[in-house]
Amino acid sequence: MTTSQDYRLYLEGQFKSLNKSLDSLMGTVEDIKKQTTLTNSRVTHLEEFKVIGEEAIRTRVQPEDFKRVERKLDCMELEFRDVGFFARHPKMFVGLIVVLVVLSLVGGLGNIISKFI
Repeated sequence: MTTSQDYRLYLEGQFKSLNKSLDSLMGTVEDIKKQTTLTNSRVTHLEEFKVIGEEAIRTRVQPEDFKRVERKLDCMELEFRDVGFFARHPKMFVGLIVVLVVLSLVGGLGNIISKFI
């Protein structure tokens, strides 16, 4: 039966279909390889972010830090209260400058006049 022409054609047909199946499987394996490589690169990228996140957690701000900052802000607010007054009342600030300039001019002119008398 192995020398029969029909059996030989049957085996060749079976081998061809098996070869086609293997070729399609190889294509699928290549696609899986590409997807795995892509996934691995994404995982590597995410692991880099994980390292950054762990560093941020390690150096995160503690509640004591917020209290310290609030105390400093309160001190600064007290120090700059005068500046805030002039920012809220600009006309008064300009008026004060005008008064000081007039007084200095009067004082300067008084000195000049007293030298000539």
